[in-house]
Amino acid sequence: MAPERCSCTCRVYFVVDNRYAKQLVQELVGLFKQYNLVGGSVCVNISNPVNVCNERMGRFVKGAVGDYDLIVVLVDSEGVDPSVVRKRIFEEHVGQVDGSSSRVEILIAHPCLEAWLCEAMGIAGCYSGTCGEVVDAIISRYKGKYEKKTLKRMLPTLMVKELSRKLGDYPEAMRSKGSKDELVRVLPSQLGELVREVNAHCVEQQCKS
Repeated sequence: MAPERCSCTCRVYFVVDNRYAKQLVQELVGLFKQYNLVGGSVCVNISNPVNVCNERMGRFVKGAVGDYDLIVVLVDSEGVDPSVVRKRIFEEHVGQVDGSSSRVEILIAHPCLEAWLCEAMGIAGCYSGTCGEVVDAIISRYKGKYEKKTLKRMLPTLMVKELSRKLGDYPEAMRSKGSKDELVRVLPSQLGELVREVNAHCVEQQCKS
């Protein structure tokens, strides 16, 4: 008889501000599970894209608090000081939701999601310039293979490719639970923070045979 499949032991809900972020989260969660960075029984759902200035963001958070172990609000800073963006999200969408203080993590990609790919590629200054400068640096590293208008669409694929290459350098034995911290350090800094947050809220359980 085939072993019983793991059911969800931990549920994570992402509130995102653009459709590329939604696809990127889907791809990254699959990669994290593949390399045992998060438990295979972690289940993820993702909101429809919603802008920071839209009151629906607060409704998404409120609707998820009772059903999810962790809610991650993931947005681009669009060049604004991340602390200012985080404060706005908390004050307008999170702070008034009962039970949200311990379950909501606000993750600001500064200046944009492309900065994560930039860091994964080993490019310097990924978080100090504008999004346009980050994109230009990535395009230059790829020797003009991609144009600006196509890079964002390709972001999930390129991110997974770069991270798979780095994580794949570790032998299978190193991908055990005991070596998780070492593999997390390979990730771009904010993705490492994300993995640690998921694992802090999710207690992995074994499937019963």
